[in-house]
Amino acid sequence: MKLNELTTALLKKAIRLYLDIAYDKPEDRQKHWPGLRLDEGMQGRELLAQFIDESHYTEDVLSQRYVLRLGNRRYPHMKLVVEEFVIPNRYYVAVDTHDQLPVRPDDPEYAAWQELRRFNRDVKEAIEEKWTAEGVPTMYVVRTSTQNRVRRTKTLKEARILVVDDEREMGETTKMMLESGGYRVRLASSGQVALDLIKESCPDLVLLDVDMPDMDGYEVCRHIRRNPETCKLPILLATSGPGEMIYTLDADCFLAKPFNKNILLRFVSHVLQSRKRKG
Repeated sequence: MKLNELTTALLKKAIRLYLDIAYDKPEDRQKHWPGLRLDEGMQGRELLAQFIDESHYTEDVLSQRYVLRLGNRRYPHMKLVVEEFVIPNRYYVAVDTHDQLPVRPDDPEYAAWQELRRFNRDVKEAIEEKWTAEGVPTMYVVRTSTQNRVRRTKTLKEARILVVDDEREMGETTKMMLESGGYRVRLASSGQVALDLIKESCPDLVLLDVDMPDMDGYEVCRHIRRNPETCKLPILLATSGPGEMIYTLDADCFLAKPFNKNILLRFVSHVLQSRKRKG
């Protein structure tokens, strides 16, 4: 959607549907309804001025992102997000589980934390599916729009890229952007699937999402680096969360979501060329 298409009515609908799924009891939904000014006729930046602005610069390009912390019945930090992605000045609505804390498998809280993350992911998927069905612009709309705007080039590069992302719409959209740059792309929907594909046919670069259930991107990265056969494989970590930079040391580069096509292609080219120079 364009920014002026974010209206009071649309935002109210998005918040109501979110709270209906995130909380069981009507009184809890009412308690977590945000104290925003939602007067009729408000739209775009006037509404977003009441959100937390998490916009950031990547390579001198501003990626605009606005968040509203609404939580859910088990976790208070989940967010409703309005952000710009892929196409400049086009926005969509998403849920950020905001649970990217890299808890290691040897931590005594690891099992409980992973179970909570799976719960959060189920809530996120349910909300975004309901939004899509009710006409709220989500990543599904972004992917459909991108399909019409981003065409795969006929000039193919030799480099093969494995995109690892458990969110189908995000993975498909990223794949389309990379194919428009001439790369040969395969998708993996989980860390274990990614490791199996790398073993089967080692790609030239892995674009690895950090926030995945069961085996997150940090753990996949460690597996790749500990294997003598894949230890030099270029890895580009991507996440919408803040992460912890110490855990990115095994990667070649760190890319914050959301990213547009030009930024993505620039980072991929940089990582591939850097690895080539290092031999």
